[in-house]
Amino acid sequence: MVMLEGKLEMFKKLIYDSEKDALQKKFDELTFRQNEKLVNYENKLKIKSKANIKISIRNAENKKNEMILEEKQNIRQELLQTKEEFLQTVLDDLKNKAKEYIKTDVYINNLAKTIEIALNQLDYNSLVLIITDDDKKRLGNKLNEIIKNSNKEILAEDMDTKYIGGFMIRDTDNIANYDITISTKIAENKYDIGAKLYELIDKVGDNIG
Repeated sequence: MVMLEGKLEMFKKLIYDSEKDALQKKFDELTFRQNEKLVNYENKLKIKSKANIKISIRNAENKKNEMILEEKQNIRQELLQTKEEFLQTVLDDLKNKAKEYIKTDVYINNLAKTIEIALNQLDYNSLVLIITDDDKKRLGNKLNEIIKNSNKEILAEDMDTKYIGGFMIRDTDNIANYDITISTKIAENKYDIGAKLYELIDKVGDNIG
């Protein structure tokens, strides 16, 4: 009986040790796999974190570039508006100077000479001279002499007050029209005036910068 119990104990021990080893081996394998998963997970987190940081940096750079581009566009728009306002100021100043100029005797003398040249050069027997009522009165007899010496049939009409100085001429059939007013001359030269003005502004801006 004692021997049987001893054998049973030995058998239990063998079974226990065998199971224990198997369980320990299984536990070790599970632990290894779990650690491996943890390491892989940590690596993925690090990679993802780096990727997120790169994305964040790239997004920040893109945002910064967008803000810089927007600011540059705003500056260009403001500069363009400033140039246009400055050009308009210059044109208004020219018109004001023209309004002062047409009050002078120099203007009236030049006006008489220009009308005389125009009437003699135009190859029409019948013409319409469009001139302001004020200039017509100031020219007086001088205008009558010019018309008479042209040997042409000239009809004088009042010019719209929106025009500054000068005169217009057209033939009676409205085939040819000539605008020799100061205000039209200013308008026609607006582009050239603006180009020179903008060039000057840009040069001054470069020197300041």
